[in-house]
Amino acid sequence: MYRRTRFVVRGVDAIDAGRTLKVAFVIEGRIRESENGFKVAMRLVDVLKGAELWNHEYEPSVRDVFEIQIDISNAVASALKREFNVDERATQSNNCRADRSGYEFFLRGLKHLDERGPEQWKKAVEYFKKAVEKSPDCAAAHEGLASGMGLLSLNGIISPQESVPQWRDAASKALMLDSSNSEGHFNRANLSFYVDWKWVQAESEYLNAIKLNPSDASRFPILQPVSCCQASTRGSN
Repeated sequence: MYRRTRFVVRGVDAIDAGRTLKVAFVIEGRIRESENGFKVAMRLVDVLKGAELWNHEYEPSVRDVFEIQIDISNAVASALKREFNVDERATQSNNCRADRSGYEFFLRGLKHLDERGPEQWKKAVEYFKKAVEKSPDCAAAHEGLASGMGLLSLNGIISPQESVPQWRDAASKALMLDSSNSEGHFNRANLSFYVDWKWVQAESEYLNAIKLNPSDASRFPILQPVSCCQASTRGSN
């Protein structure tokens, strides 16, 4: 769910940008000054239909930044559900917004995870742990925790003895709650490849992640070293 893509450009129509990126939907935001500070205008656009699905204008204070993120996330999710006639009951068990404070911790975790670097990853893990505590049924929060622990482990920031059990547990819980979570499969694949040295299992999980999220090109390069490891193993037998 949460391999995140951000595309920032000025002077380009949202639909044209969506076609360039080859995505189905675009969230467009505009900021302008107002008497009380600034206003944020948001809209969700269906690139294929060339239609606007939702729009709203906010006039927030700086303290309201995460509140706005939650409101926008909820509004966009509702608009997409209406567009695709999604049954709310089908997603209720994995609803990460059930606890507002937990969802805010989750958003803060995403922010730090995207900023990259050891200190940011540590902060991301702290927030994801708080999100999981508040919303234990949120698959995305467990997935975020797994991704953060994986980065800390693979970059030697935290010892494998401390990081791998937490990494493995978070990835398993994410998939237990939502088997279609592509990041959960990606984390399980990384564990199989980098930790367990189980090449066949790693390839299977990488392919699962790609199947569930084929638009994420970052998945494809890892398949070559996995195939090489399998070939080397076969050659040594």
